[in-house]
Amino acid sequence: MFDNPGALLPIWIIGAPLVAATIDLARTPRPYR
Repeated sequence: MFDNPGALLPIWIIGAPLVAATIDLARTPRPYR
């Protein structure tokens, strides 16, 4: 899909913290109400 690995760099810069935050939210029990 991507021939240039450098094109994935901005995706990783934004995606990596986003995935980490999502996992952190999923593993942290917090009341929704």
